[in-house]
Amino acid sequence: MIILLTACNIDKIDNTPKKKVEEYLYQYQTLSDDVLSDLNLTVEREIELDDYKNEYIEIMKNNFKNMTYVIKDEMKDGDKSNVEVEITVNNFVDAINDCKKKETFENITKCKIEKMKKVKEKIKYTIYFIVKKDINNNWQVEDLSEEDEDKLLGVYTG
Repeated sequence: MIILLTACNIDKIDNTPKKKVEEYLYQYQTLSDDVLSDLNLTVEREIELDDYKNEYIEIMKNNFKNMTYVIKDEMKDGDKSNVEVEITVNNFVDAINDCKKKETFENITKCKIEKMKKVKEKIKYTIYFIVKKDINNNWQVEDLSEEDEDKLLGVYTG
């Protein structure tokens, strides 16, 4: 009986917006099957990456594994919550922009990949995760916007 009560309490402890966001980001850091599947789908849609898909995937995998984050705030409003998170990822923006200025269209992708491989600089972004309760009263992280996905990838220019 004590074990069951403890297990139920642990489930309640893990069923918070903050905890769900931590679990979500942990999936990136540990390169879960879902994260890798999403990354592969994203790369498949990018025609410009055709010859560089595997290299790009490796760059992003390394980026995700080395991502750090700090949960700054959690704002609950009934069955909805906003969790403010500051993430730190590789800053690929300068490398990408530098290639756009210098290279011909045919060489831009090659330039981007080569420069992205060398990036050591980090950048911090703030993401506001929307977390809502489902019909079973469990908190679930909503899909990220394209803007927030770009932040995780380290390519956000906004």
